[in-house]
Amino acid sequence: MAVTHVIHHTILNTLHSVCFSIVIQKELRAVGPRKNCEHLPLPTIEDFAGYTGGHTHRKWRQVGHEWRCPSCKRTKFEQLTWTQQRRDNGRVPTGRFIWLAPIVEHHDHGAIRGLRHPRFAPTLLCFDCNIAEGRVKRVLRLPSDFSFSPEELNAFITGYPHRRVTENLDIAAQIAERVIRLANAG
Repeated sequence: MAVTHVIHHTILNTLHSVCFSIVIQKELRAVGPRKNCEHLPLPTIEDFAGYTGGHTHRKWRQVGHEWRCPSCKRTKFEQLTWTQQRRDNGRVPTGRFIWLAPIVEHHDHGAIRGLRHPRFAPTLLCFDCNIAEGRVKRVLRLPSDFSFSPEELNAFITGYPHRRVTENLDIAAQIAERVIRLANAG
């Protein structure tokens, strides 16, 4: 018992505050859509303290402990998901599961290609929001140079602790139509 208490206390110090720990405990109880996820474990404080960012470890450290994805608003802890490890550019599952919460840079594809001035500055997002944007663009058949801003993503993406995100295609389509109309008018 005493050893467990010392370990727990050390972990809490690593996370910087007791309040942060209380927030994490609340998040453990708030699980979103469980489609095909009933068997997946939820991370513990120890799992979170031991996670160093995976293949995006530099960005993980860069954003700090209090960071939230600007699109889904999930904390770094809420993004941590029990995920099947993959190889060959993410296409071949290995059968091994790991905790994963990558952070990626999101940018305006049209500006990167030199087609226009950027509508928004490059921004760090959680991997799930970045993937959701690509999925929405494919479903809505948007131009390849179209990019939703982090604020626009927030309008149609809902993040769930440790369970990925969902998208509202109707709202995404309305936003895309407005952005394209304004770009064509300008």
